[in-house]
Amino acid sequence: MVIMSFPKYNGDSTVNLIASMQSYCWINSKYDQLSLLGSTDLSWSDNVVLCLIDAMWYNWIEKYAKDSFLYKHLKWSIKSAFPSTTSTAITTFSTWTTPSEHAILGWNMFSKEVWWTIQILPWKHKILWTPLWDYIKIDQLATERNFYNESNKEVYIVTNQSYKDSNYNKFYNKDALVLGYRDLPDFFSQIENSVYASKEKKYIYAYWWDFDSLSHNHGIDSSELKRHFEQIDYWFELLSKKIEWTN
Repeated sequence: MVIMSFPKYNGDSTVNLIASMQSYCWINSKYDQLSLLGSTDLSWSDNVVLCLIDAMWYNWIEKYAKDSFLYKHLKWSIKSAFPSTTSTAITTFSTWTTPSEHAILGWNMFSKEVWWTIQILPWKHKILWTPLWDYIKIDQLATERNFYNESNKEVYIVTNQSYKDSNYNKFYNKDALVLGYRDLPDFFSQIENSVYASKEKKYIYAYWWDFDSLSHNHGIDSSELKRHFEQIDYWFELLSKKIEWTN
């Protein structure tokens, strides 16, 4: 007898973290807020910055980076949405819904509409690398949208410049101010710029992908990945100093 276990988003997952972000933006969510970070913990903040470092997981930091700035400020660990692929997680953060709702389950997905395997984020043919804009629009496949137009806070998205104007980003980041970055220093610079962009309350979501790329190309215990973490850690500490006197 096979017993199927389903994901549980009952207070300690990224879905619950997103529910806390929704509440901060005065948007109702059908999911419980993160048990250790409710809307009352965020309500006093003028700027809420959520940084997603793809593939940087709790156990890795605990094993390889106990002397780091990030580890010293670590509060707790939470679970990812399931499946925990890049495209799935990013779409959960963009739509504020679960994978079973938004249905983006991997980097490569077969589309019966065009009978191709599609690379979701760049929105291109997997083999031919052909742009799909002239063949199919993402809104023909997507089942969920974002809720940024309902937010009572300004919404900023910091993403890779090469994907900033992709069909995927244009659809899922609609109604937000999207800023592209070129490299790691620019990534943190754009976050800082967003914080100081206005005196209005803001929700800032920033996504960095090179940690995941290096994990795939060199391995999770590689010197290349550890050096890259040191760079990320350095820039996080510098950013915290630069925005220290903001709320």
